[in-house]
Amino acid sequence: MTETGRLRLPDAMPVEAFRKWHWFMRDAELLDIRYPQEAGGGDYHRIQLKVHSARRHEWRGEASHLCGEDVYRGWYSLGPDCLLICHEVTGPAKDYRMASLYLR
Repeated sequence: MTETGRLRLPDAMPVEAFRKWHWFMRDAELLDIRYPQEAGGGDYHRIQLKVHSARRHEWRGEASHLCGEDVYRGWYSLGPDCLLICHEVTGPAKDYRMASLYLR
């Protein structure tokens, strides 16, 4: 997966942003997200997906990891026509929330 977009921060010029990820379904309910080799490789999140709505075919899961002293928490919701990812990053170096919505 490749994310692209425009990052807009208060009192700053917008900049183009991108990030590549490798997504691996380990089985029907386990999703691994990893950094690509050109970004140093390594695990980002391992998400145990659970059925949220069988009728709507929606799955949800969450995961977290440490990066130095900062904690990256992620909440994932996958449906047949959309993917919602919410992140909360906290620690001595970072403090922000971010949501990404992907629609078919």
